[in-house]
Amino acid sequence: KNSALKNIRSAFTTVLTLLGKETNSGNIAALTKTFAETLTGTSINTAGIIVFNPWGLPRRAFLDISDWESLPAEVAPVVLAKESEGKKEIIVDVPPLGYAFVKKPNRAEVRKHSEKPAGIFSFFTASKKDETETLVRLVKNTVKGKDGKEETRSVYLLQNEFFNVKIDAVTGILRSLHTDKTRYNLLSQQLAFRLPKELRLKDGRGTSNPNYGYTVSTADKITIEQSGPITGQLRIQGRLLSYDGSLAAEYVETVIIRRKSRLIEFHLHLEPKIEFGEKPWDSYFALRRAWNDTALELRAGVADGLEIVNTDKIFAPRIVDLRRRDTEQSLTFLTEGLPFHVLIGGHQLDTLLAVQGETALDFRYGIGVDMKFPIPAAMEFYAPKPELVCEVENAPQNDSSWLFCVEAKNVVALNWLPFFDETSGKAAGFCVSLLETENRRAHFELKSFVEPVKAVSTDLYGNELKELKTENGSVLLDMHGRELLILKVFTGK
Repeated sequence: KNSALKNIRSAFTTVLTLLGKETNSGNIAALTKTFAETLTGTSINTAGIIVFNPWGLPRRAFLDISDWESLPAEVAPVVLAKESEGKKEIIVDVPPLGYAFVKKPNRAEVRKHSEKPAGIFSFFTASKKDETETLVRLVKNTVKGKDGKEETRSVYLLQNEFFNVKIDAVTGILRSLHTDKTRYNLLSQQLAFRLPKELRLKDGRGTSNPNYGYTVSTADKITIEQSGPITGQLRIQGRLLSYDGSLAAEYVETVIIRRKSRLIEFHLHLEPKIEFGEKPWDSYFALRRAWNDTALELRAGVADGLEIVNTDKIFAPRIVDLRRRDTEQSLTFLTEGLPFHVLIGGHQLDTLLAVQGETALDFRYGIGVDMKFPIPAAMEFYAPKPELVCEVENAPQNDSSWLFCVEAKNVVALNWLPFFDETSGKAAGFCVSLLETENRRAHFELKSFVEPVKAVSTDLYGNELKELKTENGSVLLDMHGRELLILKVFTGK
């Protein structure tokens, strides 16, 4: 999270310095406000909000505007605007390292509709599936029991354009995850405590039982907190019970999905009621995830890239990724600082939440479904959301614009930094560190709102290595897989 904040601060500071503005404060909210004031003009009756994007790839923002009298028009950059039971929500597409402005409608204005946003927002691919107004609902599900006979169970269905998730109404566990492209269950997930060895030996369920040595979950109360229009939210209050019925923990888990998003977000509050074992790799609270597709390849996040895993004990504080090589099918586990994972049997992953001595009780994590570029998704998952929105009284000259643009989705900008002319003391350009994340070559352009007049690559000490070609206001770049490239770009006025 500190890395994400540093990245955001560096992007804002670089832009504002090149615009000749003071950046004495490192506070993101203050930098956002300064940037907004720089953009806004003098037009009357054009109050609204500016949404910022500090990342090198397009960002999709989900905003609650229930305090507005009416919804804005569904024209770019607004992808979707919905209201239900007094709650107003919008989805805004923001270009890379840029901003988008949403005008607050006046009473006299009539809301207009547009089926498809245009222009730069072709970065985003719309789903062909019809939109469902209700994102969360209780349904009956028919499954085969242990004896082979069909049983009817109640499940909570969370569904959007890309996937559907079924939460068991009795146990509270994530029973299944499906997409339109798959007929089989992609993933199951549950919260559990792995009992210490001395207690596991007393577990009479036998080693063939998938829950052997672990607690089981029971849901005491499940509440649909929000079923739309853009956000669906389910709250699960439950307990973890040992094989003998004794209480191991109480928990509250919130599951969130949104329209036009491939992310399933979880918030967990955990209250342990049992003593841990002495060995942290052997006794722990964990998220247990299991999948059946043996073609899924497990990769762990290492230095803002993904590497194939060849061990059962994994260190990956940001991301663990399951991906098929022959299709675009993938599951991305966004861990937000949960670094330790145990791979069991090649198709089950325990992500450790708490071990002996752990004091944290609140956790946030996510599952991305068929995300093509997981590293940028992980970076955005950690980014603070409220600070990147600013209310303004006057609209900027353009409703949306990028300021820097890295035209390769497998390349991320890790850090931005302005530099100054030694004689005049004025800003002379910027430095940026670029990293290729998918272990493949990238040939692309780096664009800037201030025209580059010269660009060079440097080493880690800032020594110039090679001059790079600039053309039509862009720097032409060619990177190898997993390469770190540090650029120094001299700009005009």
